Amino acid sequence: MKSFGKNIIIALLMLFAIYQTGELWFESFSGHNFFSFLEKSEQKTSYISYAVEDVFVNLGDGKIIKASKNENVNSAHFLLESAVNEISKQNLSSYTENTVWSEVLKSRALIFDCGCTLKSKNISSLLSLRTENTAVSVDTDRVIMLPSEGGVKIMFVNKKEKSACSYDVKEASLSDRCLSEIRNISAKETGFTYLSTALNSFTMFDEALFIPIWNDEMRFKQVEGFSVHEDFSDVESNADIFFSNGNNKSIVGISDGYIFSDEDVVVKCASGIFEYSNYKANSNESNDFYDNFLASAKILRNDRYIRNDTYLYDIREDADGSYTFYFNYKLNGLPVVPSSELCIKNDIKSFIEVKTLNGNVTKYKKYAYAYRERESNEKPALTDYISAAEKLYNDTSVEKIDDIRLSYNAHRDRFFPAWSINTNNRTFFVSVTEK
Repeated sequence: MKSFGKNIIIALLMLFAIYQTGELWFESFSGHNFFSFLEKSEQKTSYISYAVEDVFVNLGDGKIIKASKNENVNSAHFLLESAVNEISKQNLSSYTENTVWSEVLKSRALIFDCGCTLKSKNISSLLSLRTENTAVSVDTDRVIMLPSEGGVKIMFVNKKEKSACSYDVKEASLSDRCLSEIRNISAKETGFTYLSTALNSFTMFDEALFIPIWNDEMRFKQVEGFSVHEDFSDVESNADIFFSNGNNKSIVGISDGYIFSDEDVVVKCASGIFEYSNYKANSNESNDFYDNFLASAKILRNDRYIRNDTYLYDIREDADGSYTFYFNYKLNGLPVVPSSELCIKNDIKSFIEVKTLNGNVTKYKKYAYAYRERESNEKPALTDYISAAEKLYNDTSVEKIDDIRLSYNAHRDRFFPAWSINTNNRTFFVSVTEK
């Protein structure tokens, strides 16, 4: 009898657990918006990595290395999150200062470059630095961690304005971790070495740039694009992410793809463009920047048909309070940028666009392709950054280069790296493998 009674109790507990799981499941998907469910228990800095494009290590001797291995990048992001948590925990006051790159780069440092400029109020929201003391006071596109004896200095930098909002974090263990991180990354990374334009007195370049350099034997593999949907089952599987019950959706075939829908959600996949629209977004959530950014980051994390790493390329804020987050792909740590022709043809600004309101994803648009290297085709590097700059000077009326970086310009099915050069809000591409 005791055994029978025990089995009854266990059965009741199992039924109760199943009931609660069901309650949580359907509550999470109320309004048919998968991404409206925000895990409130997560730390506010958990998704800072989606806002950071590159992590650099400055060794203090003129040598700069970029972290490209995922383990190194993730470890550096975690360290930055720990440092930001200390700012909040200690309720540290910030102070503003001018950024003199030739001085900053004399010391060992971890440097985090954002893919776009984050408004001061938005980065403060993202990092939960909301008090009058702790709030970031400058629009930020670079964050620097400078370890010293007994602590770490953290600088939120606006490169164009040459200004910084800085904090002095007195925590010896954080300094030790930062120095250890610098040593580990410099020992494990075998990619390009980068030079600083500030330390090399290049008057033609903005002084806040890090430019990759290589030896004469450098070769690059060709890159190709391919569809992430091999057949209809892939398309449907991708669409099912957005429905609370995929069995209840309708499917309509169109000339160049499919449309999936229920009473609140429409997913269209046609001509390589995957689009999701939610017409019943929950308006009860906060419209704080963090909640909206978290929603956009979660859609990237949950869409398993995104084959490449991503980085935040731009943000738009509209009068109705909505945000649109623009993301591009990365390959081998380098940005993959859609060409102007590709953007015009597909009516896109970036490879991924996520529109949010009140912490809910209302629209999601993705160029459903991925990029990989072709092992069978490679070419030597023939054009370094100086040659690329000279070519641009000869072909245009450019006076100063605001940014130059190695990237992939996705202008056809197969392509090699190119120098992406920005000047006066215009971007030019110069081939690396051609003279």
